[in-house]
Amino acid sequence: MEIIKFIFFIVSLVGYTSFIRLMTSISKYHIYIVVISCQVVILYLSSLVNFLFPASLMIYFLGILLFIFSIVKAKGLTIGNLLNRLNFVTFGMLFYVGVYIAALWNQSLLHYDNFTHWATIVKFLFLEDRLPAVADRIISYNTYPVGSSLYLYYITKYVGFSEGIMLVGQFLIIAAAQFSIFGVVKDHRRLLPNAIIFASLGVMTYLNFSIRFNNLLVDLLIAILAISAISVLYLQKNNFLQISFFISIILSFLVLVKASALFFVICIIIAYLGVFIRKNRHEKNIKLYLSSLLLLLPIIFNQLWSVHVKSVFAGMASKKHDFAAGPITSVFEGRLSINQQLILNNYLKTVFSIHTLTSLQIIVIFSSFLLFSLVIGIKFKTWKTNIMVFWANVLITFLYYFGNLIMYLTAMPVEEAKRIAGFERYILTIIVINFFMFIIQGVRQLDDLFYEKNYSKRDNRSFKNFKNKNIYENATLLAIVVFLGFVISDTNGIIKQNMLQSKDQIILKKLSKEKDYGKGKFLIVSDNKELVDNYFLSYYSRYQLWNSKVDVKFDFMTSEEKFEKTIKNYDGIFLLNNHYTFKANVYKMTNKKIKPGYYPLKWFQEKDD
Repeated sequence: MEIIKFIFFIVSLVGYTSFIRLMTSISKYHIYIVVISCQVVILYLSSLVNFLFPASLMIYFLGILLFIFSIVKAKGLTIGNLLNRLNFVTFGMLFYVGVYIAALWNQSLLHYDNFTHWATIVKFLFLEDRLPAVADRIISYNTYPVGSSLYLYYITKYVGFSEGIMLVGQFLIIAAAQFSIFGVVKDHRRLLPNAIIFASLGVMTYLNFSIRFNNLLVDLLIAILAISAISVLYLQKNNFLQISFFISIILSFLVLVKASALFFVICIIIAYLGVFIRKNRHEKNIKLYLSSLLLLLPIIFNQLWSVHVKSVFAGMASKKHDFAAGPITSVFEGRLSINQQLILNNYLKTVFSIHTLTSLQIIVIFSSFLLFSLVIGIKFKTWKTNIMVFWANVLITFLYYFGNLIMYLTAMPVEEAKRIAGFERYILTIIVINFFMFIIQGVRQLDDLFYEKNYSKRDNRSFKNFKNKNIYENATLLAIVVFLGFVISDTNGIIKQNMLQSKDQIILKKLSKEKDYGKGKFLIVSDNKELVDNYFLSYYSRYQLWNSKVDVKFDFMTSEEKFEKTIKNYDGIFLLNNHYTFKANVYKMTNKKIKPGYYPLKWFQEKDD
């Protein structure tokens, strides 16, 4: 049933893209991410006025109506015509999306942070059809924007709520943004530039080792949305109203994903203004300049969220990093506390360690592009744009690392900051941005260096000699093999990783489906000390039982009196495994043997003779 609902969901999405393509000349590579971004913005504005579900209903059914209209309008649309429209990029993306949807469909969430916020907020939106308020204690971090969560709400509302469907929804956003990267290619009839981009999508799965697609964390999503917005700057049409709208709507989505994405939004707006001024410095058309005002939309939406948080929570909003090592002013004044000095030292050690994979990745990425620039510069006397792109990425990377360090020094819990917790995940964002910026510049440079400069005259004989043609064909084949190899390896890894769920997760998920545990206070008992100590089981239990009044306990080395008092504090107990100490205490208290399962308080109060 979910598969049928998913097909209708895709039909609704394609309805918008088909209709817009029929009525406008919008780039087919950007249309999907633009439509999804518009849907998220509409859902966001609707959620602020408590109109979320009706808005989602209208978006969904309007898409289906537009699909029907588009089929009727395009009278010549046949299976043959559809097959003729399939090109290398379209076929490759269909394969890419299809493989990952199949791999993610029945996946379970494994990462700790899925249950601290990202999956929890989607479940809340799904159940309540509104944004959280002060009384909703199940949501721990109510200052986080809800951009990507709203799209996951939308897909789960009309396909079905499950961890797999949420993952598929997030992947659809990422794939739509990745599709826009192909729009930077100058000559789409050439296979090699497109094959290189496909290969880069494959390599990205390796760079994305700390998260992968089987998590709802947004570090990768931020990077891909940023790259999608940057790709708009390369559109060859001089329609700046269209370009301004594209960038503004994608950046609006980006800034609604996470507050820290504002850094990339500002960088891209600066880049846009640079391109705008360079191309239109002699223009006197006032409409042209007014179109650039659309770039204020992301800033406005960001401020709207801040106003919402202040008005709803009035200083009671909880952030992820409530217990900071020290104020930011003291950092800029050079007055670091002992904890901050320790954090700074650990951060620098992590960044410059040869054992830090992200640092090695950055070195390889920058070195590779520098080598590429030297070869191209020496052989073809082309230096300027490559050097500009290289140093722009160096500057942005330095600023990002600096901002990341400030976060550790001032905004993260001290113990987590001392361990430089989550470093690989945070740095992934800038790594992916660097990587795709260099790929975009590389494929465009390659397009300019082909032997036949006139795009309309290029065909399978447009090579300087047979040797060059052979190199071109082998390079294209190699890029395709790299793409396929990484994608197949990653999807297999995701499927295998799904088998690593702990027994505690499996039994708790099963027990949570037996009845509603939304009311009352519950104790989760587990002998898995690691899952208890790292708070994974605590957040996972709250998510599965959908109850904020849940405690998780491992240590039951206590007196009979204290043990009985502890039990009486709860309305029910979940025993997830054969916890020896707990079972022994229960036997002393009740003269009954207990096995894994759920037990109401009444069961403990009834003693066997």
